[in-house]
Amino acid sequence: MITLVQFVIHFFLIGALMIMWQPLITAAGYDNALYNTASLQEVAIRDALWYFGLIMGVVAMFANILWYYNELKLKQANEQ
Repeated sequence: MITLVQFVIHFFLIGALMIMWQPLITAAGYDNALYNTASLQEVAIRDALWYFGLIMGVVAMFANILWYYNELKLKQANEQ
């Protein structure tokens, strides 16, 4: 039961961080006048960092699911 509670808490914390992170990286990258005169390479780096921020949230969710799966396997192995 405690493993399920931890999974749910991690899930919502990661989700909340993703929701808070998205506007920050969008404002820093796309609402900033710094990039009005940026070169093509600088714009590509900005876009890559923006995608990296999105991908990190997805990786964290996947890692949380893997952790929960492994915990359930360990619990099942200990019960046998």
